[in-house]
Amino acid sequence: MNTELLALRDRVAKGNEKLHAAWAQMKNLDEESWQQASKQYDEALKKLELLGLELKGRGYEDCLYIDEQGKKTKNCLQNPDPTFFCRVCPCASGKALWYSEQELFANLRSK
Repeated sequence: MNTELLALRDRVAKGNEKLHAAWAQMKNLDEESWQQASKQYDEALKKLELLGLELKGRGYEDCLYIDEQGKKTKNCLQNPDPTFFCRVCPCASGKALWYSEQELFANLRSK
């Protein structure tokens, strides 16, 4: 994978994390501040969605959180922060289902 594609992947991953952090902060805002922050959030989400489409258009259809050894660094089903999820995920639907199944069965085996 070329460095330009990796940089775009990292940018989308960071965008997900920034949107998550913004959402957490927005929960404590008054109505007027919420309205303003909500508009900014929506605009940022639209931009991130476009970056996600660009990433997919360049052929990247895997999880954003794969390390150099091919291991996921964030779990879709059992994230330590249950309110975190990828607002934008380029993962192909079949691959996303495969990851979810792997995580579910790993979770069941550990019980």
